[in-house]
Amino acid sequence: MLQIISGKFFNDGERHTYDGKGITYSNYSWVDSIKTCIATLEPIDISSQISPYVISYVEQIEKGGVLVRTSGSEIVQQFQLLCMFGLKAFFDIDRTKVEINCRVNPISSGDYYLPSRFVPRFFEPEIHGQNAEIETFIKFVDKVIGLPRKKYLGVISCLNNYSNALHILNYNLDLAYSMLVYSLESLSQNFDGFESTWDDYDHNIRNKLDLIFSEIDSDAAEKIREILLESANLRLQKRFIDFITNNLHDRFFTDEAIDVKNSLKPSELKQILKNTYVMRSGYVHQLKPIQEQLRNSKIAEGDVFHWDNEPYLTFTGLVRLAHHVINNFIYDQESLITEDYDWRGDLPGIVMMKLAPQYWIAEHTNFVPSHARKKLSGFLIQLNNSRISDSLLTDLRELLEKYESLIPMASKKDKIAMLSMYHLYNYFIVLEARRPNFKKFIKKYEDIFNECCIESMIVHLLCNQKWPWDTDDCISHYDNYNRTKFSKNALSIPPLMELCLIITIANMWLNAGEFEKYDNWSHIAYLEASGKPDIQKLINESKSKRVEIAPDSIFEITKDKS
Repeated sequence: MLQIISGKFFNDGERHTYDGKGITYSNYSWVDSIKTCIATLEPIDISSQISPYVISYVEQIEKGGVLVRTSGSEIVQQFQLLCMFGLKAFFDIDRTKVEINCRVNPISSGDYYLPSRFVPRFFEPEIHGQNAEIETFIKFVDKVIGLPRKKYLGVISCLNNYSNALHILNYNLDLAYSMLVYSLESLSQNFDGFESTWDDYDHNIRNKLDLIFSEIDSDAAEKIREILLESANLRLQKRFIDFITNNLHDRFFTDEAIDVKNSLKPSELKQILKNTYVMRSGYVHQLKPIQEQLRNSKIAEGDVFHWDNEPYLTFTGLVRLAHHVINNFIYDQESLITEDYDWRGDLPGIVMMKLAPQYWIAEHTNFVPSHARKKLSGFLIQLNNSRISDSLLTDLRELLEKYESLIPMASKKDKIAMLSMYHLYNYFIVLEARRPNFKKFIKKYEDIFNECCIESMIVHLLCNQKWPWDTDDCISHYDNYNRTKFSKNALSIPPLMELCLIITIANMWLNAGEFEKYDNWSHIAYLEASGKPDIQKLINESKSKRVEIAPDSIFEITKDKS
């Protein structure tokens, strides 16, 4: 939101403008207002060790949008992140948190890890600002606000994680250490320009696959390699190391290393980054703590600690390295005064949700057969809701008229989806809202409905028609649906209807006298009815009595509860 109110994404039209303010506290002390391109940091009380500030800004939003003004909390929070990173001081909207994190004496006998002993500067009880720092900070804010939107969002996420790591240090050194690595890793994976090659694949797996590929068509083998590379997170450690190395400038080892104890040297850089990444992975995957000696506050005063001939970054060293790398990354990016970007989706409180079927299911102007599964999924949701709450179905006659002309030439997959919706709509809708001669039209495609598939199973189920197929065939099609139901373009069946499918399979085994298989599928149905004790009770009672469960009863029970 902070970048949005800069106006760089707006056209030249009129704008709503409001003066906004927020409060923050810091161990950074400065006597005058700090005016940046986006907000002003104004000290309130310069006599206190913990300094209160007012963050003042002008919130501007293009006229014509739905939102006129936000709460401002995100604006304050993002500017606070820039202050914390840019001024290398501790900022928080809660004064108590600043006092606790910047303490110099333990508050109890178990208070071992004082942040001020592990990180210089950031946690000093009071930092007296310098003119040069203020000038650098103003330029830093200007640079961040000028970033292209995608990179700005990446940088803000990185700075947020950097800030959180410093906050967490007071409670969990291992997590704080790992979070700093995440900050660098997020930039390395999103903005390093890395393009994987087949040689990057794990050589043990690659060699086995290459043997198989040698036995098939070379073009097909190459396409498989491309697909595998698209989904593989290859050489994450190498990307992490390369990103840091590429964003490390000589001054890190010269001007910035003055008075730094055991400062990091170029010759140990790659090995120390490897060890850092390994420690991060150990904590993430096994909750394995960082190298024990790094918890010692005396060792933590320097950049590097050596153990068993291996170099390790202290938390102090990692903070210094991360700050240098992130700062360099930011300054190496282009700056944009204006940018063509649809900013409305980034407003705080905006959540992307799917439209309910009644708002789109009847649209037919741009319909093509490949949309049929999505339409059927939406209609099944409507039909499900109608059966448990007596809600009305959308009038689909114009859409189904188009179906009548497209079904003959549609592919088999699209044809069955279109016919299923056509059949169900005309079965459940009131007589006067049905398509004329719909029975005659459906009869022409009886052979398709006689084939076993998940759509035909649903149609027979909802129309109270017995499944004419072999039980194993029905299970095969249900299992295939279950394996693929979360893929992007898969048919989506409402949970109650899917539960009825499982119950119908259980009933088939009961009628066949296969009681062990009946018990198994009844148990599957029982678990799938999670959160619905009345349905679970019905399933258990029917199972104990060895009687069928009528799928309609599932809807009736749910209807009573709705």
